[in-house]
Parts: sequence; C-alpha cells; structure tokens
Amino acid sequence: MMTHLFLSVLEISISVSLIVLVLLVAAPFLNKRYAAKWKYWIWLFLALRLIIPFSGTDVQTVVSALRQRVVQETPESEKGHAAEAAGGMTLTRRVIVEIPEQMTTPIAVQSEKRYIRITALDIAAILWMTGSLVCLLAHLFIYLHYKNRLIKKGTVVKDTYLLRRMLKLKRELHIRCTVQIIESPEAASPMIIGGSQPILVLPEEAYSDEELFFILKHELIHLQHKDIYFKLLFVAACAVHWFNPLVWLMQKEAVVDMELYCDESVIRGISYAGRKAYTETLLSTLHRQCAKRTVLSTQFYGGKKIMKKRFKYILSKKGKKNGAALLICAILVTISLGTLIGCSIARENAGEGIGRPETEGNQSAVDGNLAETEGNQSEAAESQTETNPSETGGDESEAADAPFVQMAGSWIIDFTMTDQTLWGSGISYGDRMEISAAGEFSYYIGIGVGGTGQCEENNGVITVAVQPYEEHSEGQEILTLNYVNQNGDEYILMDWYGEDVYWRREEGETAENTTVLTFMVEGLEEQVPATLMVGEGYSFYLPDDEWQQTDGDTWAALVNEQVSFRVVHLDGRTRAQTEEELLGSGYALVNGRIWRQDGKLIYGVELKEYETELWGIYYSYPVDAEEGWGRRILAIADTFAATF
Repeated sequence: MMTHLFLSVLEISISVSLIVLVLLVAAPFLNKRYAAKWKYWIWLFLALRLIIPFSGTDVQTVVSALRQRVVQETPESEKGHAAEAAGGMTLTRRVIVEIPEQMTTPIAVQSEKRYIRITALDIAAILWMTGSLVCLLAHLFIYLHYKNRLIKKGTVVKDTYLLRRMLKLKRELHIRCTVQIIESPEAASPMIIGGSQPILVLPEEAYSDEELFFILKHELIHLQHKDIYFKLLFVAACAVHWFNPLVWLMQKEAVVDMELYCDESVIRGISYAGRKAYTETLLSTLHRQCAKRTVLSTQFYGGKKIMKKRFKYILSKKGKKNGAALLICAILVTISLGTLIGCSIARENAGEGIGRPETEGNQSAVDGNLAETEGNQSEAAESQTETNPSETGGDESEAADAPFVQMAGSWIIDFTMTDQTLWGSGISYGDRMEISAAGEFSYYIGIGVGGTGQCEENNGVITVAVQPYEEHSEGQEILTLNYVNQNGDEYILMDWYGEDVYWRREEGETAENTTVLTFMVEGLEEQVPATLMVGEGYSFYLPDDEWQQTDGDTWAALVNEQVSFRVVHLDGRTRAQTEEELLGSGYALVNGRIWRQDGKLIYGVELKEYETELWGIYYSYPVDAEEGWGRRILAIADTFAATF
C-alpha cells in the first residue's frame, strides 16, 4: 500500500514539476504583464494538486484487475474476438516511467523462522514517508514553539486609538472574526499568526499614524485572503514532496507572489504619494527584521532583492492585465500532463505485465475524464466569481451609514404634536436626541427614559436597539424612527411603546445640503463630496462632478453613458406586486438585490418603501464596472429619502 502511494506521489511530482519549471522560467514576463494574484492562484492550484495522493497508477491497477477477471471468465473463442476488437481500437498511450529492475528485485532478510521479502522500492517508500512526517512535524513544532514565545512574552494592546483603527479597517474589509492585538519583544516585524483565532503581533516599536494604517491594513488583507491556511497548504506540499527541489522553489516564489498580491490590494485606488508612503513603511519594518521567522505566519522579508522587487511593483504606474485565461490554461495543462505521465512496476512474474497497452489506454481515458471534471469545476467557479454581482454582499455594510446622513444632528421634542402626558407630569427633564451620519443614536427624555444605540435600516424602515442609561430601566428597548421632509419642514416620528413622539431639529440647526460620501471599492475607501439633490417628493445625495441630469428624474455618469439611474414613484403599487412583475420580466432576487444581466450590462432595481409610498431606483452599468460604478450607485441609493 505504501509503495503504491509513493509511486502516485512520484508521478504527481514529475507532472507538476514540469509546470513549475515553465512558470519559473516565464516569471519575468508574467510579472510584467499580469497582476500577481493570478500567478499566486496558479501556485495554489499546483500545491493542491501536489497533496492529492491519487494518480493514474492507482486507477490503472484497478482497471487491470478488472480486465484480468473478465479474461478469466471469457471462453477461449470469445477471447479471440475480443483481442481482434482491441487490436482495431485506437488507444490513448501514456508516457511510462519504468522503475529500474533492481528496485523491484526482492531482498531476502533472514529471520529465525522465515524470510521477509523487501524490495529497494519498499525501502524508498519508507524513506519517503519518514521524511514527510519529519518535515511536517518540524514545521509544526517550530510554529507552536514560536507562537508560545510570542504570547508568553507579549502583552495585550489596549490602546483605544489603535483598536478603533483596527475596527474600522475590519469593517471596510468585511472581516468578522475577532483579532487580538499583542505587542511582543520576540516579534521581528508585524505579523498575523494563527488561523481560527488570529492574533496580530506587533513589535515593541513606536509607529506613526501613517505607518500604523498601512501595517494594520497589510496584515488584515493577509487575513482576508486566508494566507495562513494557504501557507499551510504549501508546507504540506513541501512535506509530501520533500525530495523535489522544484517544489521548494515553488513555495518560495509563491510566498513572494502572495506578498505582491497583498501589496496590490493595499495600494488599489491610492495615489502615487500614498504608494510611496507605503514603501517607506515597508522599508522601516525591513530594518527591524531578524532571523526569527516561521512559515505559518504572515511575517515576510526575503532579502533586499525581493524587497526591491516589491518596491518596484508598488510604484509601477503600468496597469496589469486580467490573468483568468492564464489560470485556466495552467489548470488544463497540469491536468493534461497528469494523464500522460504514469509509473509502472515491472513485475518479477513473467506474463504479469501491468503496463499492457490495453490497460494503459483505459487508464488514460479514466484519468482524462476525472481531469476534465476538475477543470470544468474550476472554470465554473472562476466564472461565477467574476460575473455574479450577487456576491457583493458587503455593499449594505459598506454604505450602511448613508440613510442616516439626512437625519444627522440634534433634535428636540415638538410638544405641539406630541402628547405631553406620556411621562406623567407632562414636563420632561430632558428632550434631546442626537443622531450621527453613521447612525450612532442617543436620547434622553427623563428619569428612566433614555439611552444609546446604533440605527439600522432595513427596506426603508429604521430601527434602533437602545441600551438604557440607568440600571433601573426596564431593559433594552426597540424604537422605530421615520424621517419626514415636507417641503423643507423636517421632523422625525418615533414609535415609543406604541405612542407617537415627534422630534424637530433643534433651533439653529438645518439639514446639510452637502456631505461626504464614503465608497468601498475592492476594500479601499474613497471619500467624495456630495450635494443634496431634491426632486418631486424625494431627495438624495449625489457626488459632485460625476453625474449629469439627462431629464427630470434620470442621471448618467459623465464619463460613461452606460452608467445611469432613474427615480420612479411607483404610485398605488405594493412592493410584492412590483417584485413579482420584475421577476416575471427576467430579473432575479439574489441576496436582497433585484438584478439581471443583459449582454455586457447589469440592470438592477432598488425599492424604497415609506409608509404607503413606494419608490424605485432603476440603474444600469457594465459588468466589468461592478467594483466601481456598481458600488457607487448602491451607496447613492442608500441616501434616498422620500419628502412627503
């Protein structure tokens, strides 16, 4: 069994090594032409292929056994016809790696009662298995030992400013797991260590605000990319193929591409001055590095040559091409080579030829079918990732604060519209409510009435779970807020335990006509000034100098007429009726979004419901603009408000 497994590993190692060699030779060309993430994904696929222990040899053995059984049960006359039929078939041949006869010759080891038959191939398999276990255990021991030293000598960071920066970046990158931050004198540089319970380790160094931003973002992007798990994949590949130097070279090159891919994500959308500042941050951490490293962390140095390569890559102004076709090509070539290269053992018994042409042909066919299935699944997954706009689940959280921009400010109770007896004497001890543009909420009416919370918007309904100020209160309360703007006369209607409480802006405060909208594009924050646009019965904030109004309720992007949106008052129609009509006309409802694809354009509809009023924002943009205009339109739609 171990011998068969060793032969399978040997076969896989040979086929993958050819691809690795080609990629290493072509690396300078690929690095100039394609983004680093595509080559990095190729390395991941090759590493995954290296640790899959099944090859053509295993299937070949099964097919051979089945053929022998059929031959034994077939009469001699039928064997002749079968042989003629087989001779007339065109069979796919495989390249056979013949095992030297010396390795299959039994070595007799004498014992007290019997002889043990051991071949040189068995010894090679035992050495391979031993080397793999030693390599894997050594990496795990070094990792655990280093992690324990970091934690033992480290201290948990409680700096409020740093923790807030971390929390903001986590929200922008849609990272939900808890990340503990520690400072340790054992840390040679900032790093993420640990998978399911990640820890961000910082050296005991003083960093500027700019350095701290880039360090936190760089390490969190590593966490977002799951690079710790992928490093473990490369460690496993090297452990299984420890005898193959090309696999070790592949791991080294993959780690470099992993860092380049991370750098791409950090600098995406940043100006040249910002990229230069990022390289200065890397340079400052470079000088603090030392030899204490572990492969199962995001810590990286690689020498001056590699750092120079990273700096050149970061500061380059030349755009990189999409490498999806390169990735698919690498997958197909790898699978094809796997069907051509096999291992065969020359048996001692005459007539037992495992490598007969018929068996080889059948084996190739089986391997080819399996390879095609793997390739098709990979292509389908890649295609879905690139074109499915439903996978932009982070849109709502990225622009979650937009619905609260118009409500931002200080408010007081309007007692001309509110029942003054709601709080006993009718005289309030306080009547102030504060709402920020991010939806942070606080209010105080009197003893036992008041608290803080975070506003949430769902289908046009704004609610807030309030944590009371005072311990003797009844506990957390859920309030519903409804913002109303009637010809410039604003108020907020609060549903307070079934009673209506009307709030008006505090004297001297008015709604802001301008604001700053924040867009998240591929994990990068973009802030643009915006102006309040007021239409017939509605309003929203529109980024300055980006859009033009083509008619009363339609706007188009200045630089691309295919990007547009239109506001429609769906008078007398319900949300259910509208959704049913849209779904019947080719739209799909995926993750709360109503959209359809027509050729190279995405068409979508955002429905906004206000009491008995229903509004629709109909928009369109090119498929390849999902990360740009697609997210901008959704953020603009989130600022929409009806002005009854």
